Amino acid sequence: RAASEWDPDPRADPQAPPIERSRDAASLSPASESLAMVGSRAASPEHSPVALLSNSMLGGGAERVMAILANELAARGIPVDLLLIHATGEYLKQLSPSVNIVDLPASRIATSVLPIASYLRRAKPRGLLATLTSVNLAALLAHRLARSGARLVLREATTLSMTARDGRGSKARLLPHLAKHAYPHADRIVAVSQGVALD
Repeated sequence: RAASEWDPDPRADPQAPPIERSRDAASLSPASESLAMVGSRAASPEHSPVALLSNSMLGGGAERVMAILANELAARGIPVDLLLIHATGEYLKQLSPSVNIVDLPASRIATSVLPIASYLRRAKPRGLLATLTSVNLAALLAHRLARSGARLVLREATTLSMTARDGRGSKARLLPHLAKHAYPHADRIVAVSQGVALD
């Protein structure tokens, strides 16, 4: 998957685990470590949202996690903005009506940086959580361009050293090296496994 993250053509992942066809947030199990890092307490007096950033809501594991987080935050009464580069995918049906979907005016991840930065300046979220390497890099750049005070949390699901070694094409091999130098600028990094964390 990492080889096509930077500019993917959104499509369903046949290996994605199924989830219930329900709008009830309680039907999706929470990812508590990410909730805690982006700010899962009750809304501040300013009602600043927590922002989640994903390429799309198609049927991959990363997209499923973002749907879980968005619903859990909304269930706790926390304003949540779900920023999507491609506002499409079956997980859209799983989202609570309380989740605010922000359809970014971008046709690809590479052109999403300025729209993300614009959102950060305008909405001033308390936290921004992004997932997948290429989206993480776009979030990092947008965060710096906007000089945002939002807490920046990156979720990484890829063993980057393996992607650098085995990836097809120059972009696939370049992304892990960019991540190595850029990720230290984030406030926190959430790894999906100990192997990813050690890498």
